[in-house]
Amino acid sequence: MKIAIDYQGRTYGRFLEFVCNTLLGITTGTPFYRGWVGYVDINGKNYAGDKVFEANQHFFLPKDIEAEKVISIQFDINDLLPVQQTNLLVEIPYGYDMIPIEINTYNRFNEIKGYRDILQNLSDNFFKNQIKESYNAVRDPSWPDVTTIAEFEKLPDIIKQECIEQHKLELLEFSADYPDCPRQILREFFQIGFSKPEQHGLILSQKKMQYQEDKQVYIFPFRCFYNKHDFLEQIEKITEWAGIPHNYQQKIELLHDEFLQKEPYRNSKAKCDMIINIIQTGIRESWPKYEITESSAVSELDVVEEAYINAALGQDWFQ
Repeated sequence: MKIAIDYQGRTYGRFLEFVCNTLLGITTGTPFYRGWVGYVDINGKNYAGDKVFEANQHFFLPKDIEAEKVISIQFDINDLLPVQQTNLLVEIPYGYDMIPIEINTYNRFNEIKGYRDILQNLSDNFFKNQIKESYNAVRDPSWPDVTTIAEFEKLPDIIKQECIEQHKLELLEFSADYPDCPRQILREFFQIGFSKPEQHGLILSQKKMQYQEDKQVYIFPFRCFYNKHDFLEQIEKITEWAGIPHNYQQKIELLHDEFLQKEPYRNSKAKCDMIINIIQTGIRESWPKYEITESSAVSELDVVEEAYINAALGQDWFQ
């Protein structure tokens, strides 16, 4: 018997696979390596027998799922913040990259095939012709043409001085040579997605997770990964649905404890929702402070969290 687990990238399909196979007593040790729960063993090194539960991004594959039973990890618009954040974690050789997304954005995204659509979208909508248009808005007809920062730097000092000091000209280039992306641009980019969640790329991908009528499908709610009680309850329901024994309860609890310790964004939505409530009630002095730890997000809000809060408030609170 084989049971398929279908999931979008970074929604913990491999972790759920390991937990479900643990119910059958065929796993050993811990599945985690390289520091984050996204790095779960996929080579079978932690399996003492053949897998019954097998996770894959089946909806991306050209052929139908062969297994009769399918566990489908799904999220909705209320889960967009953590799903977006985990999708933006850049993989590096021995862990995950928690460097703020606005630093070296171009090169980091350009290195990973799955991120190049985001890179192209940013470039087309926020940087295309920006230098030329900004310069032309203040230029004197006698000045030379400028389309790049390098060309601007070659202008006579008197022209550059007038542009910067009198016209407050800001030229933005986004390329391998100028890889940082201004925080306000990234904030606006992600805010658009949160403001129109039904049109968000991750939600649209979710709608592609369709299954043949003869499949028995169990929907596993993504948000249950972040709550121990809800997670264990879902595992118990899976055992009933799959017709397998509910064994190794203590080991599964320990696995989930380790999962929560390693997941950097487990509290992100709760933190942002609290801040939204505080802003709406006007009690700004009550904003919470969050300590930096190796297993949690940075104490300051990251740019995706700021975009989420702006979208929820319907205004640019963070600028």
